[in-house]
Amino acid sequence: MTSLNAEVALQELIAGNQRYVANKLTHPHQTARHRQELIQRQEPFAIILGCADSRVPPEIIFDQGLGDLFVVRVAGNVIDDAVLGSIEYATEHLKTPLLVVLGHKACGAVKATLEALVAGEEGVGHMRSLVHVIQAAIAEARIQRGDFLDNAIRANVQRMVKQLRFAEPILSSQVRDKKLKIVGAYYDLESGQVEIMGGGEMDIDSFWEYTDPALSEERFRTAMDTAQGDERLELLTQIARTYSLRKRFDEAHEVLNEVEQQLTHAGPRPRVRYLLERGRTFNSGGEKEKARMLCVEAWEQALAARQEGLAVDAAHMVAITYSGTRDAIEWNQRGLVVARVSQDAKARALIPAMLNNSAWDLHDMGRFSEALSLFEEAQAEWIASGKPKQIQNAKWAVARCLRSLGRYDDALTIQRALEAEHSVAGTVDGYVFEEIAENLAGLGKLDEAKPYFGKAVEELSKDERFVKNEAARLTNLKLRAIPEDDTRESSRR
Repeated sequence: MTSLNAEVALQELIAGNQRYVANKLTHPHQTARHRQELIQRQEPFAIILGCADSRVPPEIIFDQGLGDLFVVRVAGNVIDDAVLGSIEYATEHLKTPLLVVLGHKACGAVKATLEALVAGEEGVGHMRSLVHVIQAAIAEARIQRGDFLDNAIRANVQRMVKQLRFAEPILSSQVRDKKLKIVGAYYDLESGQVEIMGGGEMDIDSFWEYTDPALSEERFRTAMDTAQGDERLELLTQIARTYSLRKRFDEAHEVLNEVEQQLTHAGPRPRVRYLLERGRTFNSGGEKEKARMLCVEAWEQALAARQEGLAVDAAHMVAITYSGTRDAIEWNQRGLVVARVSQDAKARALIPAMLNNSAWDLHDMGRFSEALSLFEEAQAEWIASGKPKQIQNAKWAVARCLRSLGRYDDALTIQRALEAEHSVAGTVDGYVFEEIAENLAGLGKLDEAKPYFGKAVEELSKDERFVKNEAARLTNLKLRAIPEDDTRESSRR
């Protein structure tokens, strides 16, 4: 077991890299005597998960010797079970306190993944496994400004750090117990310098799984064990949000009350997050005016503190409280103005959602041509982000607006294509069936429409939210699914 703690270990790596950059290498621990001393035991002070690239040998760029580093190298510094098991061995048996995920400039694995995705391919041979893992980082990089490949390389490192922090059962508990520190790093091939990415700071938004609030709560509570000060308060606001998403509003407010009592000496981020989540909770509970007041204040404070991601989120929320009105469009536009010029990935990530919301507001106001323009812009943004589900939803929205414009043939073509996509994937979508039926009916093809009305009824009846909130719509679909002969017979009865 090494005598160094994680912080000292990290400083030792940084110092070694500085020697390498300055061409003042000391080549420590490389004597025959030291080699003999390592026969019975090893005590590496850091684990390096690095790329297999021949230009990035960790022992050299950190100026370390035999027994100093526990190195795992794989193209793209990605994780699979064997890699994870190797890292667990070092942390569990060798008690190594520091894990560094080391990416590097011009990473061939990330570049190859990007090229494969652009060509619509999955990679060749077993390289498909690399594409499968790295493609999520490519999607994240699409919404960032700057060099696309470089952003993707950095995003890939950050994703691996996140996965390792939550890897059960060993690494997550060691992080929680402060026995292990995990950081990302980036190596510049030209200068030789290693940049520690964020120094291991907590990326709170990365803990979210919005479709699973309970899992998100578990992650936030795990992170709470090692968090202090402002980070701890931010985590609490997100725990409150998980309750709000589950409609446990009283519990959400209780947690936010706890945060409010500790804001006196807090920085701007927890203050803004508190306002946002209190507002979100009121909005979800149907108290729009209370929500709006808090979210406007969050917007103002976030702008003053230059927290662009939170400011855009606040504008987005104010717009939601005004849903279906001109004020909603105006507030989404305020958010878009900030997001479009921002370097903050969180701010830019909200662009397609705000475009989509404004489009629906215009659609609900009967301004279909204006709505179509924004729906198409939102679709382009989602395609650029590389998120398949959101792309499908965006296509559906464009087609729905085309139907409102009476362009039934154009709308039907898009919905048929979506039906085919679902068929290939082995899935179905009742909303797609409904739109196919409506467009066929609009074209006067009622006999073709009825089976699709029936399919829509079958699938949408399984959706509890739809059944509860769209009872009249569901009844209408059922009536239109009944064959004409059955309707006549029913009227006789």
